[in-house]
Parts: sequence; C-alpha cells; structure tokens
Amino acid sequence: MKTPDWDRLGTCYGSAPEIPELLRALEPDPASPVWSALWGELYHQGDTYEASPHVLPYLAEAAAGWNTLGRVQPIALAGAIAAAPQTKLAGFEEALADLRVIALETVAAPGIDRIERVYLIQSLMAFEGDRVWGRSLDCLSDGGADVSCPKCGSDFSFEISGGTNPCPPEEMPEPGRRLRGYALEAGDAELARNLCELFGTVECPACGEVCSTPKAIAAMCRSY
Repeated sequence: MKTPDWDRLGTCYGSAPEIPELLRALEPDPASPVWSALWGELYHQGDTYEASPHVLPYLAEAAAGWNTLGRVQPIALAGAIAAAPQTKLAGFEEALADLRVIALETVAAPGIDRIERVYLIQSLMAFEGDRVWGRSLDCLSDGGADVSCPKCGSDFSFEISGGTNPCPPEEMPEPGRRLRGYALEAGDAELARNLCELFGTVECPACGEVCSTPKAIAAMCRSY
C-alpha cells in the first residue's frame, strides 16, 4: 500500500507523525494501550480527522492476519471511522471491501460475545456505506435509543425491549432482515429479537405519532 505523508495529515492532537509507530505496534490484545491511543487520535468523541481514513488499509491488513477474537478492535475502529459523517472515503474502497469480508467472517465466530457482535454488524453497515446504521446499532448494547420524531421534530428516548411495537420477522425491511440473518447465523436469538424491536414502530410522547423506529433514528442522525 502507498505510505501516506503522515506529517501533512491532521489528527485530534495536531499532525500525525506518531501514527506510523502506533500502527507498527498493533496487536490483537484489546487491552493494549495502542488501541486507546489510536481511538483518541483518530476518532475523538465522534469526530474524525484527515489522517483517520488513511489507517483503514492498515487495520484491514492487521485484522486479516489475526484470529477472530483479535479482530474486534480493528474492525470496530475502522467501522467508527467509516461511519462518521465527516470522513472522506474516496480512494479507500478496496480497504472497505476487505474490511467487510473480514467482518462477515467474524460475526458468527465462536467466542464473540453479544456486545462485540453488535459492534461487528454495525461496522458491516459502515463498510457498506450506511452511515445511519453504521453508527446507530450500538443502541442494541445500550438498551435504548435517542430519536427524533419525523412529524413534529421532538427528541425522545425509548427502550429497545418493551419500548417499541416489534416488526414481525416476515415483514422486516432491509437492512433489518439481513442484520437479523447475521444474528441467527451466529445463534444469537436475543439479538435477532432485539432487531425486530428496533425495526418496529414507536410512539412520539409529544404528538402521539406512531412512527417507524428506523425513520426516527435517521431523523436524529440528521440532526448531528
């Protein structure tokens, strides 16, 4: 791969001359300090920087050489970078395609826990170019979501379990049907059920509108 001119690329803390050293220190241990350093430099409180997309090929290369349990950190960081609205992804299509394949191989791997699986399928959506679900599916781990009513514009929150009218599995729209398929292939019935709830409907407490939960989530995403 072509080596970026890191001195000319910005990060959260200025220029990026230290990024190559961090990339050389990549390891599959999720507790390694290299991960907190990279997250802090390249994805700080939801913001990405000039240097951020340039690490995607390196993260793909590292993840491809590690066992499935070691891949979650590089995939999650790459997914967060790819989903951020300000990230410019032109020229990184090959890395995104590679990351998607690696993430697909990892979703149903033995030993992946539910929270990790949520971040993996969220990253899958980001690698496919969906910047709404690419940064919103982690609400499945939080147990609730902040949304905006598409009709009146009021912001409100709801609980994933018990706070929505679930969508019947046979009526699931895309990409919910595909995401539910990933969960079922992994043997994660709880996640499959939660996806039906997430792709159902929810009532706005301000105006009483019963709205599509995906549309309410998309309306919130457009507000920031």
